[in-house]
Amino acid sequence: DSCLNQLNYFHVVNGLPPDIMHDVLEGCVRFNFNFLMTRLQLKSDDVNRSLAMFDYGRVDGENKVPSHLNFDRTGDFHYSATHTHTLMRIFPLIYGNIYKDNTYYTHFLKLIEIFKLLSMPKFNDKDIERVKESVNVYLNEWTKLYPLEELKPKQHFLVHYASSIKRFGPPAIYSTMRFEAKHSYLKQVNNANHNHINVERSLAYRHQGMMLFRLMSPNFSLNIIWGTHDNHSTLCDLKRSIETRLNIKEDSRSIIFYKWLIYTHKKYNINDAIIYGVANWMPLF
Repeated sequence: DSCLNQLNYFHVVNGLPPDIMHDVLEGCVRFNFNFLMTRLQLKSDDVNRSLAMFDYGRVDGENKVPSHLNFDRTGDFHYSATHTHTLMRIFPLIYGNIYKDNTYYTHFLKLIEIFKLLSMPKFNDKDIERVKESVNVYLNEWTKLYPLEELKPKQHFLVHYASSIKRFGPPAIYSTMRFEAKHSYLKQVNNANHNHINVERSLAYRHQGMMLFRLMSPNFSLNIIWGTHDNHSTLCDLKRSIETRLNIKEDSRSIIFYKWLIYTHKKYNINDAIIYGVANWMPLF
């Protein structure tokens, strides 16, 4: 028994929420992708060449998959969660038409679909049942396609996600992805310092210096107006209000309207207002 079990609202067995970053991106996807490569008989050099030639575009340009893939029996090819996430999304774009009828490939797509389901911002009972059913189908097919391979613990963890969502809510809101991204800056600073005396003070000093630089930057402080994801009428009214203030015609391209985040740089006047769309926005700090 644990002394933590004496708490009124916590138990060590069911009180810890899962993490889709470690369980899926750094677990199931890496493990499954390794065996997928062996079944498709793809060579590392060919995959690396395809990854290097792929046009990532503006959004994924900062998270290009390193073209030194070397998969082996462990499935640990030392990719970060961000790179694994990018690989998971672009691999079907590169090889989808070639292997669309391949059983091993379509099985891997079901794992991608599970990750997409777990990343949803909200769930209802129907969505939770869909997660449960998708996990059951994926694991049952795994035992048939890879009969000589044992299930990894992180693959088994997928079974419990449906009940965890009922207790803790959408996995995306308590994923460690953003915390790891913040921590990566501190690790880079620590490696650059080459000084391990009073590490906490050194990291805090460098971090606050970085924050001071950003806060004093003219490109940091913004006047923000928030829209919503669901209320489309509110967004339309907000767009019309801005168009009226700017005296912009309907066919004008001075404003780009996508979704729900609007900001006007305080350095400029209202004529420089831009409307941005942001998906799955989370705070930086």
